[in-house]
Amino acid sequence: INIKVDREERPDIDNIYMVACQMTNENGCGWPLNVIALPDGKPVWIGSYLPKKEWTEKLNYFLNIQQNQGEKLKQYANHLKESIQETQKTTENKENLPTTSLKKMVENIKNDIDFEDGGLLEIPKFPTPSLFEFLLKYEQANPDDSLKKGINLTLNRMAQGGIYDHLAGGFSRYSTDEQWAVPHFEKMLYDNAQLISLYARASLQSVYYESVTRKTIAFLEENLKAKSGGFYSSIDADSEGKEGQYYTWTKAKIEQILGNDASVFWQEFELKEGVIVRKWNADVPTQISVDNKSVNISVAKHQRYQRAIEKLEQVRQKRTKPATDTKIITSWNALMVKAYIDAYRFLGDEVFLEKATKLATYITQKHLSSNGELRRVNYQNSAGFLDDYAYSIDALVALYQVSFEQKWLNQANLLTDYVFKHFKQNEAGLFEYSPKNELFVASTLEISDGVLPSANAVLANVLHDLGILFQNNNYTQASNNMLLAMREKLNAAEHASNYYYWGNTLQKQQKSPFEVQIIGKDAQKLLKTFLKIDTIILMGATNNEPLPMLKNKLRKGKTIIYVCQNNVCKMPTEDFEEAKLMLNGRRSAD
Repeated sequence: INIKVDREERPDIDNIYMVACQMTNENGCGWPLNVIALPDGKPVWIGSYLPKKEWTEKLNYFLNIQQNQGEKLKQYANHLKESIQETQKTTENKENLPTTSLKKMVENIKNDIDFEDGGLLEIPKFPTPSLFEFLLKYEQANPDDSLKKGINLTLNRMAQGGIYDHLAGGFSRYSTDEQWAVPHFEKMLYDNAQLISLYARASLQSVYYESVTRKTIAFLEENLKAKSGGFYSSIDADSEGKEGQYYTWTKAKIEQILGNDASVFWQEFELKEGVIVRKWNADVPTQISVDNKSVNISVAKHQRYQRAIEKLEQVRQKRTKPATDTKIITSWNALMVKAYIDAYRFLGDEVFLEKATKLATYITQKHLSSNGELRRVNYQNSAGFLDDYAYSIDALVALYQVSFEQKWLNQANLLTDYVFKHFKQNEAGLFEYSPKNELFVASTLEISDGVLPSANAVLANVLHDLGILFQNNNYTQASNNMLLAMREKLNAAEHASNYYYWGNTLQKQQKSPFEVQIIGKDAQKLLKTFLKIDTIILMGATNNEPLPMLKNKLRKGKTIIYVCQNNVCKMPTEDFEEAKLMLNGRRSAD
């Protein structure tokens, strides 16, 4: 029976078969991934693309074995399952491991950064926005000139390259070359949501990054927003049978469309060819690079070339558009909630808070049941996986901290309870990827960070915050145990960038974040003054709320700020500037 599996809808199946492929296939693994499996799903052969003749021979070979040596095939499948299970174990000796150094971890990650072209040292080049967001937060707290150079270079080259759509906004999935010039033109919600968060945070140092943030949001709302309120998953690379057909141009065509405005366009852009676009005799525009010091030149020139861009986009709109994948994936929509929240925090635009609230409402009303169970996609009977829960909990906690609406924290707590009840923890305290009742062939752990941060890393980080917000020692201890289980990998110099998101929790454990409590009638108004200080945990209310740390702190007619750390609070104040001095260590007020 031929079965086609959507790996975004069922990432658990893809995870199992990809692990098996990496164990058995010397030629490497990719997509499309082809698997011959027994009726119970256990794989017996895995490989990537095969021409028709070879594929037919492979099928006949295994058909013959099944008919004549069926028991041998079962034995092999069981052996492979056991081997898969063995690779998923984490059995570190916690007692004898050295303490992980955050600084050492970041230095190891720096070894993977491409200081010539930005991003990581790899081809093709994938944006890894959450990695560079972690580094950006670290560098802001621990100034490092070389790290700052690598971060800014990455931000600039991605936004100036062909991977960014200079006409309508939005980023393609990856670049086929090391200069970010020629993309694979597929556009994913998860990439763009994380890139919004990254560029929003970076906008504190450049209005150029703010323009990228706003344009990427506009692109997603125009092209991936569903009428139901959620966001679709992706836009294809192909149209009319050609990859990039919708996005590429010839120089002659551009000059024909722009007329006198062509000279303005060529002052800012050039056409770059690559393997993909060369096949179709067309190219993709890239912005002429500027160095870090003069990056705002692009903003100064903006009015000059905006008219040219609009002309080209009007013509492009008449082309056949690539198809849209209309799955609405819970975890990716949770990333979009975080994107809106970060846009609100760092750009200060209230409309982004409203949009974050609407999208969170969509998730909790359409994808969440009353007992805390999440759906993976907008279909019936699609069980959520650990990333759906981890990303959603993270988004809801973040939404509470910028709104002080207790309901979001309650929803996060509901989801967290569900995770502890329905996702099995291994000996080291890490959570398996699939819920107990949805296990396919073998259990898997998601602990390494890539283009998306791992579910366990996100969960460890948000459990740390929930432990503080609810004064729940079970959450705190779970977060500590998860990080402890990862020490060996975090201490290793090789592939440090594969575990970057764990650094967020490590940073909090090594230097406890301040807890800022704001209680009183103007709590939400005062909250806005703290939003750009995102190294703190915010909690507050306009009246008596059930959070343990807020009880009995309401004072009639007043709005009071408490600056605390490790549950120890400094003297309360009504003055934001005084509270800020406490955060900076220049006023003890004990």
